[in-house]
Amino acid sequence: MLILGNTAKLYCLNWLAERIEASREFSILDPGCGTGLPFKALLERYPHVRYVGLEPSRKDAEIARRTLPGATIVNALAYDAHARLQEQFDSVVSFSAFEHVYRRERYLRSAKDLPSSPADTS
Repeated sequence: MLILGNTAKLYCLNWLAERIEASREFSILDPGCGTGLPFKALLERYPHVRYVGLEPSRKDAEIARRTLPGATIVNALAYDAHARLQEQFDSVVSFSAFEHVYRRERYLRSAKDLPSSPADTS
């Protein structure tokens, strides 16, 4: 099982797992990643996945680095993800972060303004 508890997170993680299994490479951006715990089992199961977490809390970013060895965790606000990360991601996922976001439109636009990936047609 990828996670205990929240069924919405489990649904998303299973959805990601299906796409990861169907691809040779896969990347995830997680703005507001917190401690990274929801992705621990997924990344252990699929170590080839490129995971980048953005976390404004220095303490939580450090915990995420220990929780998700091999992942890239950046101690920064997500508002400028597009400027900071000039790369494409197959998926942008944000669990339990949006309610903490003050500038919501800027937060969403930053993810939208990342370089485009081919559209998922499944």
